[in-house]
Amino acid sequence: MIKVVALLHPFKTDRIVKEVGTASIREIYNSLGPVLPIEHARIMVDSEPVNDFDLVPDNGQSVTIRVVPGGDTGVSDQDAGKGALAGIGIFLAGALITVLSAGILSEIGVGLMYAGGGMFLSGIGILAANHIG
Repeated sequence: MIKVVALLHPFKTDRIVKEVGTASIREIYNSLGPVLPIEHARIMVDSEPVNDFDLVPDNGQSVTIRVVPGGDTGVSDQDAGKGALAGIGIFLAGALITVLSAGILSEIGVGLMYAGGGMFLSGIGILAANHIG
């Protein structure tokens, strides 16, 4: 028998522990009812990383499966880039308001700077997520 420990959702800690008969990594993964395709899984057989999903582990081996987030976010690279650029613009507008008002409107300016920084980082994060895995 092959011992399987699987965490099939990237944001949950629900764990599946079971034993299965002789089967390939792909067959084992699909039998668990995964949320995401096998390409999102990090799989180890007895502490050794495995990328060959057609590998059949030997009896007595342990298979550990962990699904990780990644891949297409549903937002195009062009839109994510536009969001990042808009964030830079909003940040600069906030800085300009703060400086030109001699601090009188600093609360508004600083708020815009935070919002712009968040938009920029979100855009960059989406670009990175689109190209992971």
